[in-house]
Order: sequence, then C-alpha cells, then structure tokens
Amino acid sequence: AAGHVQLVETLAERLCEVCLADARVLIARVRVEKLDVFADAASAGVEVERRRC
Repeated sequence: AAGHVQLVETLAERLCEVCLADARVLIARVRVEKLDVFADAASAGVEVERRRC
C-alpha cells in the first residue's frame, strides 16, 4: 500500500497485513507513535496485534 496515510491506526493495520502475508509469520504486533502531536503529551500512538487463523 503506497501513498500518504492519515491515521496511525491505518498504518499499523497495513504493516500487520504485510507481515502476515509471509506464511512463516504467525503473530504480528506493530506499535506506531506520532511525536509532538499534543502540547501536553510526548506522543500519541497505537499498538495493533493480529494473529493468523
């Protein structure tokens, strides 16, 4: 998936999909943080975990 990604959640989901495209990968866990988003926080982020069925 190419191009600009608006949400860190979307980026994390796409990275999990890429990882799980490899049959050797059983679990993918991706953590994405966006720095300096809010004045009162160091970062904002998300962690996504996907498992092969």
